[in-house]
Amino acid sequence: MDKYRSFRWYGRLTGFLGIVFFVSFMLSEGFETFKNAHNSFDALFVVTVFAFALSAYISGWFIEIIGGPLLILSGLSLGFYIGYSEVFSGFGNALFFSLPFLIPGIFYIISSYIKRRSPGKLNNNLS
Repeated sequence: MDKYRSFRWYGRLTGFLGIVFFVSFMLSEGFETFKNAHNSFDALFVVTVFAFALSAYISGWFIEIIGGPLLILSGLSLGFYIGYSEVFSGFGNALFFSLPFLIPGIFYIISSYIKRRSPGKLNNNLS
């Protein structure tokens, strides 16, 4: 297996685990925060960034150079927002919620970089 394909699959698998993490979080605790009027904006922002990260993950499945930076952007924005939010405040929470999007984004970018740097393989099996 080519080296870039292994990094692409690392990004796909860690991204899938991040998606499963957020879906399980929203099913267990996230919908209850929508009931509170004060916490409604915070939860709505987190869900919006999650939807953006989901679309970035899907686009990264096919085109790594597009999905990687978008996943990193969504992870950073979610981390900064949670870090400075009144409801979720704290560096630990920011890191906890942003890493599931930062790690696959980094893997996608590494995969794209290796894919661009690898020379084209010649087909010498013309016998």
